[in-house]
Amino acid sequence: MKETGIVRKVDRMGRVVLPKELRWKYKLECGDLIEVFEDDEGVYLKKYRTKSNFVSQVGELYRTVENIEKELRDARGMSDDPAK
Repeated sequence: MKETGIVRKVDRMGRVVLPKELRWKYKLECGDLIEVFEDDEGVYLKKYRTKSNFVSQVGELYRTVENIEKELRDARGMSDDPAK
């Protein structure tokens, strides 16, 4: 992790102001969501990014294809078995 040398005070409401330079660098704008992570050494912030609609649609399409392939395998297995 890279040190920035930036120190900020936490106010009574638990808020911290992110420096303008970091907001510009990470394209943080008013209303953006920030994800909070923690480990034994501290708290980490990351701009929250939801999956794009395209990525979600590709994932759904992939799952649909997998299900169709499974159904085809099952159907072939049932029709290929002379005992059934």
